[in-house]
Amino acid sequence: MTYQQHLKKNVQSCSKLFDSIDRSENILTQLEQMTVETSQGNYPDMVAIVEKTHALRHNLDMILVGLIEARAGTEAA
Repeated sequence: MTYQQHLKKNVQSCSKLFDSIDRSENILTQLEQMTVETSQGNYPDMVAIVEKTHALRHNLDMILVGLIEARAGTEAA
């Protein structure tokens, strides 16, 4: 892999990583609001909670993948 190819792959991985972080922050904000509503006795839809936590889990996995992909190949260089 050339340096340019490695750099391009690294930038793409980091871009996906930042996207996953942004989506995770958004989901956490929504879950925080659901927690506030729950504490006030207004119980959010359980399906919505499940979907949000599942999406968060997926984004956490994508963060890990992005960090690994961004680092891949640096040990051999």
